[in-house]
Amino acid sequence: MDRESIERLAIDSAAGQLNEDAEALLKEYLAEHSEANKWFLDIRDIYGKTQAAFDVKTAFTKQSTGKKPFLKLNWLPVARWAAVVIFAAFIGVTAGRWSKSPTLEPNPQRITASQGPATEQPSFDLESIGESFWREKAVAMLTSPSSRIQKDYVTGPKLWEKYRQFIKEKNYE
Repeated sequence: MDRESIERLAIDSAAGQLNEDAEALLKEYLAEHSEANKWFLDIRDIYGKTQAAFDVKTAFTKQSTGKKPFLKLNWLPVARWAAVVIFAAFIGVTAGRWSKSPTLEPNPQRITASQGPATEQPSFDLESIGESFWREKAVAMLTSPSSRIQKDYVTGPKLWEKYRQFIKEKNYE
């Protein structure tokens, strides 16, 4: 067997994980091979020291708290942040409670919500473009009434029609 296998078996043996037959076979092999027995003893000693260190650490933790810690959390920073949030909420509520509410005029004047559409169309120097396809399109767009352009933009399938088409296409996928 190689050293890695011996080390694995040594750890399993020290932990008590090997059955009786495997333990007997391992002892026979180690009796025949002195170098493997040396590796085995080294790993078993290391395992024993590691287990003792774990036992000391866990015994100290159990003795100091008296019970198993549920959640290791330093509560002081959490309490500080909670105090800051509560203080900020208190300041906000206090400022809102004692601030003056907006006053409205008893008889409000007429309010203009928006300006009407522009009556003048912008003019462009189309002569400098020359005779081209795009000049014809620009002239057609500028000379067409604005209501037609808006109407073409607004028309189209409604949301319900788009959804119905989506359902039809989804069924065929």
